[in-house]
Amino acid sequence: MNSTLPFSNQLLIILTAALPLVLGLCYAVRRWQTAFFKAAPWSALPALALSITGPLGGHVELSWFLLGIQLGLDSVARTFLFFTAALWLLSGIYGQRYLATDPQRSRSFFYYLLAMSGNFGLIIAQDMITFYVFFALMSFSSYGLVVHNQDKDALRAGKIYIILVIFGEILLFTALALIFRTTGSPSLNAIASMPSNHLVILLVLVGFGIKAGALPLHVWLPLAHPEAPTPASAVL
Repeated sequence: MNSTLPFSNQLLIILTAALPLVLGLCYAVRRWQTAFFKAAPWSALPALALSITGPLGGHVELSWFLLGIQLGLDSVARTFLFFTAALWLLSGIYGQRYLATDPQRSRSFFYYLLAMSGNFGLIIAQDMITFYVFFALMSFSSYGLVVHNQDKDALRAGKIYIILVIFGEILLFTALALIFRTTGSPSLNAIASMPSNHLVILLVLVGFGIKAGALPLHVWLPLAHPEAPTPASAVL
């Protein structure tokens, strides 16, 4: 692990993305589900703390993970992380009561935690590979929130959602590959110095527009939100 930051700040950055992921994976163990059901919303606290107290400009590099990932915080990420972490925290607390007697609550919180990890990770990502991995984690795990009820309407909404997500992921991956080919650097900061490329702009707008539910790419949104539980709909 390479970083010029104090160890406490390094740990906070790592926990921001890793804690929800670890808790989500632990949810797969049935005998742990009750305990982790109570702990799930609070896994957003490291992200909230990082957004308030984290130093700007530094980063943590984990060269041993995947192809090497970089996580850090800048002024834009701090703002996004604060409101995002607050939303996940409040939705999780509300979700504990909302899903208290729901037989599918364990599965719902499993996907909830994975989507939270992806959402936090993409905000603090400092390179394109890390950003894409966390964006994909958030997008695909959200499918589990959409199909929570497992009825006909939920499965139809989930089918349309996942088709559009896969299409958007392909466009986004293509855009990032073109950016890397042009800049020669995986750093997200390199995008600022990249010459204008209309194809890349189009790919990015459509790729992100699908996930954001932007007009006219919003067709999954009115189908998915009524089917997802209320706390899940809030974070979607």
